[in-house]
Amino acid sequence: MKSLKSLFLLATLILLIKADNFAVLVAGSNGYWNYRHQSDLCHSYQILISRGYKAKNIITFSYNDVAKDSENPFPNQLFNKPTYKKPGVDINKGCVIDYEGDDVKPENYLSVIQGNSTAVKGIGSGRVLTSGENDYVFLTFFDHGAPGLIAFPNNDLYASDLLKAFKKMHSKKMYKQLVYYLEACESGSMFHDLPKDLNIYGVTAANESESSYATYCDSDAYVNGKDLGTCLGDLFSVKWMEDTQNNKSEKYTLQQQFVKVKKQTNESHVMQYGDLSWSAKTPISTFLGHYKKTEEQSYFGSFIRNKLLQFQDIFGKNDNESNISSKNIESRQVKLQYLINKYKKNPTDQNFSNLNVELQSIKYFNDRFIELKNKTKLSGEHYVGTNFDCYKKIVEIFKQKCGVMPEGTYGNYRYLYELCAVNDEKYSADVVEKMC
Repeated sequence: MKSLKSLFLLATLILLIKADNFAVLVAGSNGYWNYRHQSDLCHSYQILISRGYKAKNIITFSYNDVAKDSENPFPNQLFNKPTYKKPGVDINKGCVIDYEGDDVKPENYLSVIQGNSTAVKGIGSGRVLTSGENDYVFLTFFDHGAPGLIAFPNNDLYASDLLKAFKKMHSKKMYKQLVYYLEACESGSMFHDLPKDLNIYGVTAANESESSYATYCDSDAYVNGKDLGTCLGDLFSVKWMEDTQNNKSEKYTLQQQFVKVKKQTNESHVMQYGDLSWSAKTPISTFLGHYKKTEEQSYFGSFIRNKLLQFQDIFGKNDNESNISSKNIESRQVKLQYLINKYKKNPTDQNFSNLNVELQSIKYFNDRFIELKNKTKLSGEHYVGTNFDCYKKIVEIFKQKCGVMPEGTYGNYRYLYELCAVNDEKYSADVVEKMC
């Protein structure tokens, strides 16, 4: 009997030794006004590295244009948090990107998370998930979304296709447990149908029907005395990352983090989906790495330096630095606000023209959907469940006939989502064909 127990303990120990961590991080946007998504990505990368992740086990997707953008006052640097008049922490330094530019697209992402190296041969680094049945996988995504989809620079990823990928990963035994933190508007709609038997735990920045929020905007977007002119982070993502980097306990669980981040993300409803049975007993370190003293010394600054800054804050701080007020903006309104602020600071003809084009585009697309709503009697309140084959088809028809919507109007996708939920594919396609 003792020998059997010994063998069991030995087998368990071998499994624990073999278990490893893997992560895939995605920033799905481009353009300087979307600074925050690429900043979020590099911040998450730095956190995982500082907490013991092997670089070879992290795969990243980023258009990688923001740090090099001519509008960036700190060329080749990125910041995810304001420091006002003080120097900031450049999170772009050492942030390795595997897939960039037009390689950041849904089909490559799905191939990577399913471990399909053949599909991405000759593309980017060509790296894919190589995790196994004893490993812990962490996925995170930062970008825009709409009911049933999340956006990539030139295309969209639908909830139905992501769910198919999850099922394939599960059948291939690519993980023991998987955690997905998703930053996007209506992000809850991506996980609403996530089964509880896939060992996947999903957390979203918003529910199925609301916007997520950008943070560190406007007067909070200052580093080393310079205005970056855009939002530095996303509210939900900034909160879970700052909570992770500040927590040293090996007992702090996923559920405890959810409760805390949900409370701090006060503009939208942070949600949980999938298998919730293990979130209350699983430490965040299982997926996000372990706190190390070197983490404080290297990436987040030494104890002594932090104390000196605290004394400086008490005795000689600018009023603007007394609290990071975290000015928040609806994610879909960030580009418009960026263009407005740009024109206010520099009222040139070009800046006025850029603002006017955006406003006219927003009006044009909003008008098209008002007409659609009136014609079809859609409520615009259906966010749960649709015919995805129909939905994908009419979104593509809409893009071909009407063009690509500006980010500020992505919420209108809810009408196409509802159209396919309550009508057949032929009728829905015919209606959309005549929208523009």
